[in-house]
Amino acid sequence: GVAMSNDLGLVVSDILVEGRYRTERSDLVGAIATDRGAPILGIDLDALKARVDALPWVRTATIERRLPDTLFVRLEERAPLALWQRDGELTLIDDLGVEVPGQTPRRFAALPIVVGEEAPTRARAFLALLSREPDLNKRVRAVTWIGERRWNVRLDTGVDIELPERAPEKAWSHLAQLQRDHHVLDRDVVAIDLRLPNQLVVRVAPDVSSRLRTPGKDT
Repeated sequence: GVAMSNDLGLVVSDILVEGRYRTERSDLVGAIATDRGAPILGIDLDALKARVDALPWVRTATIERRLPDTLFVRLEERAPLALWQRDGELTLIDDLGVEVPGQTPRRFAALPIVVGEEAPTRARAFLALLSREPDLNKRVRAVTWIGERRWNVRLDTGVDIELPERAPEKAWSHLAQLQRDHHVLDRDVVAIDLRLPNQLVVRVAPDVSSRLRTPGKDT
């Protein structure tokens, strides 16, 4: 059948690709290229899919023959979510918490950093929760999964927010409201503890607390 299809001119002359955003064109061409000009009915679609699936940004690929002469490739790509920090090293993780191999973390410096052994698998849901308060979310630099129970959030000013195990979204929106009404984060704050329901514990920098205690002195 393959020899006959060759005689009929059924060779691959066109490759249509859909859904390519982060996959390098050259990588994709490299995975597919050997098949251009080959008899279209003779192509091993499973082997081709395996080569495309192995590319760093591809979660899964769908490949179809479209006779007479076209291969159709649809990519479902992974989306970069955060940088995972462990042992002082940063690794890029995707939206399912899976590492993306061979990436330079510096190129993704705008992404939040997640810290903690279990953090990657939990990060997607938690970062989605934080994004419900866009103004506050813009300031998030790192999140740490603490004691396998709850999260700390580090803001761009270096302030640490300690969120409770239960209903962290309520504590986060409460903080957003306090920031809108009272600008609590724009003071000399080093940490805000929201772990106790209906209580907010604010820790200020040591030199600030000494200034507050001795108002007469000029510092």
